[in-house]
Amino acid sequence: MSTQLPEAPAGTVIVNFSALIAVSGENGMSVEDVLDKANLERRTMQRIRKEQPIRRCSLTELLNVIGAHNYGRIVYHAAACPNPTEGAGNQKKDDELLEWIEPKYLTDWITLPNGLQYWVSKNRHRHLPGTFARVKCYELKFLSDDQRREFEARLTRHPIVCRKLTPHPRIPINQGAFPDPIRECWWVIDYWIDGITLHDVLQERLPIGEALRIGRELAEGLKLLHDNGIVRRGLSPQHILLRAPDRSVVLTDFELAKLLGGAPTVGKDWPPDLYRAPELGEGDATTSVDIYSWGRIMAYMGIGVLPPAGREKKSLHERGLPEPLIDLIASCVAASPRSRPGTMQNVLDALSETT
Repeated sequence: MSTQLPEAPAGTVIVNFSALIAVSGENGMSVEDVLDKANLERRTMQRIRKEQPIRRCSLTELLNVIGAHNYGRIVYHAAACPNPTEGAGNQKKDDELLEWIEPKYLTDWITLPNGLQYWVSKNRHRHLPGTFARVKCYELKFLSDDQRREFEARLTRHPIVCRKLTPHPRIPINQGAFPDPIRECWWVIDYWIDGITLHDVLQERLPIGEALRIGRELAEGLKLLHDNGIVRRGLSPQHILLRAPDRSVVLTDFELAKLLGGAPTVGKDWPPDLYRAPELGEGDATTSVDIYSWGRIMAYMGIGVLPPAGREKKSLHERGLPEPLIDLIASCVAASPRSRPGTMQNVLDALSETT
């Protein structure tokens, strides 16, 4: 059963009071000490305790005490609807100001074969110094009503997936997924993580030690998803971020994920994907499709190029990689899901035996 998240009117946020208590303790204070040091009105303190909406300026005062980096831990929902045409010169009241401003566009409009368009930008937080977000804007206004409902349901999964998981180094912190007031665009906002994608790194062959570390961390992230009933599906190097400066793995783009037992899986209009399991689209997605994608990514890292599907084992042998690793990768990319490892824990166990 999914958890009903609290909602907040535009210009306000809702604080997770239990999380605030925990963060206060980590800072060596009681929650009462934090609220007093934030110099908030008694009415605002009461609303925080009751998990009712408060103004963004009140949240800023709270974060000045416990640290801006705790934003993602204590905020349930950021309800403001960004608009790239509005900037820092907006003179609205503080509680109506846009939360994320000054977009630096990282892509042009990207059009998927099913008609959905989106772009990605890096935005600065209006009130919290040094705080940035990865913002994606999906344009819905040219879709039919049925298509719009389908994509809204899909995009809503992003915060549900992120909030279903406990804080973890392989998972980004999501700040919200919500439509604009007239539902022409849908916004997905994650905290910004400095780094580069695995896709960019794969332009050069990785040392086997680094490939094994990345593969292990990727398997850990996928295991976390699977343990929480989530299939990532459609995983590719473009969706894997290597965090600066240690190149640790972070999984991104959870709006493409699917809760097990949820809505129908991939449709026929999805674009070709050399990392996607051949059975994906023919029925419900299982964890086996992520194991397949993991194997294809590992084959790329081990060989230096992506081999044709079905020829991974031969190409890995030509590179002289350890036999146990070759056998593991070959089993993960087997055409039949029944021939693949049963779980990501099985993959992690086999990886441990190769090192």
